[in-house]
Formats: sequence, C-alpha cells, structure tokens
Amino acid sequence: MTDKQSLFVQEYLIDLNATKAAIRAGYSKRTANEQGARLLAKVSIRKSIQEAMKEREQRTEITQDRVLQELAIIAFADMKDYIEIDDYGGVKIIPFDDARMPEGASRAVSGVKEVRRIMGSGEGAGKDMVMEIRQEYKHHDKVKALELIGNHLSMWKDKSEIIFPDVETFELPKLKIPKKIAEERQHRDEGQSG
Repeated sequence: MTDKQSLFVQEYLIDLNATKAAIRAGYSKRTANEQGARLLAKVSIRKSIQEAMKEREQRTEITQDRVLQELAIIAFADMKDYIEIDDYGGVKIIPFDDARMPEGASRAVSGVKEVRRIMGSGEGAGKDMVMEIRQEYKHHDKVKALELIGNHLSMWKDKSEIIFPDVETFELPKLKIPKKIAEERQHRDEGQSG
C-alpha cells in the first residue's frame, strides 16, 4: 500500500466518507468521488480499514454495543421514570439516587434546572409570601437517538452506505453514468476489439 493510500485509510476513519477522505489524503477534488470508491474496492485497503477500526475499538473501549446501549437509554427514556404524581395531581421529581430510578436513567438527561421565585416579603398583614419552586429535566434528543439506532440497524433505505461486515463479500454500489458517456465507451470498446 502506498503512503497516499495509508493516509486515505486514516482519513476515512474520521467520518467514513470516502470522497472527503480522498480529498484530505491529497487526491483531486474533481475525481475524489471515483477515487474514494476505487480505493474502497481494493482488498488491502478494506482490510486496513477493518484492522484500524478494531484497534480503535479496543483502544477506546467504545464498541458498537456500548454506543447502542447509550442511544437506547436516550431513545426509550420514559418520563414516568422521573416523576411521581400524588393524589392531588402534584408532580414531584424523583431524585437520581432513588432506588426507583432505572439504571442509567440519568444518562438520558442533558440538564437539570431549578427555578425559585418568591413573591411578597411575608411581613405585615396581607403580605403573604408565595414561593414557587419549579424543577425541570431536559432530555437528550429522543428522535435523533431513534434515528441513529434505525440507521445502524439499516431500518431506513433512503441512502447508500458502504458497510464492511465481511471483507470477502464486499460489493460496491453500481455507479450511474450518463447515456452519452456509456455510448462513447461502448463505441470505443467496439473499436478496440475490431
């Protein structure tokens, strides 16, 4: 593998975008899309990418399973796990350290806010003090978490992705080329064979 191809492998690991990786590795912007696809078709490059992904997974201890578990906590968080409603309809927030709180539930929360407002001094006749305490949980984006899980599970078929489940069975998507170019290639190929 050339130095440029090795650089492509490292750049590909950043965002798994072959076109952008080819550009960052020094290939022409004009032909980066084709170069990226051509590079991914090479067995040696696919193997290098897979090995680098496995090394990164071991080094960071960030596995697909761990990421999916975190996304599932966000995606399937249920507000009734965070609140308690009394007989009068009052809402009380359950503390994170409460035994009733599901394991990992706090990881679905992106922020907690408490607002305290006091009206009136409480001094003198007719000047009752009214105190309002409001607590809020802000959750991570549930729809985004569901979308990411769905993408991982290939539930949506709206765009082409290249995935490497097995190097031996890897196939590239067929590229559509304009009819004029296809005709020119066919004419050229017929001229060479004759």
